[in-house]
Amino acid sequence: MRRSPRPPSLRLEEPPARHPRPPAGLAVVTPARAFWRTSLLVDAVYCVGLGATVAACSSPLALVVGIGSGACLGLGVASAGWGGLLLAGRQLAEHRLAEGRWQGWCTALSSVNYTAAAGIALAAAALPQASVAGRILLALTAAEVAAFGVSQSHALRMTSDAAANNSLL
Repeated sequence: MRRSPRPPSLRLEEPPARHPRPPAGLAVVTPARAFWRTSLLVDAVYCVGLGATVAACSSPLALVVGIGSGACLGLGVASAGWGGLLLAGRQLAEHRLAEGRWQGWCTALSSVNYTAAAGIALAAAALPQASVAGRILLALTAAEVAAFGVSQSHALRMTSDAAANNSLL
């Protein structure tokens, strides 16, 4: 006796193929590393945007903050340049750094953010010619920069928590 073919809705489908391994030299992207890459991208875009804004508005901003307009312009250009370096570093980290090495970069960048935040906060308190608005602006900028350090430290904690739980990093 001849069997009739199953209707299309009852056919058994083959299981999906396993994902191929990444090519040699490319690291597997873990949740912690993906979080760090996103944090790094936002940090870089923030630095470029803030630097361009500070450079474009250096004369009026210098009056509010209580520094020379040349110094304000220089800080804006330096911030935008730092953001460009972060973007380039993100590309490098995405393609070249092995999974075990990105944590060192993350630690270094979070330390840079904490140091910069402390310097900006110190400037907010110590600049004698700064207006109240300038001090508030500097304090808010210090808080934003510190927040990037916190996000990068969080990526490191995600890694150590995953390692402690023996889960895939």
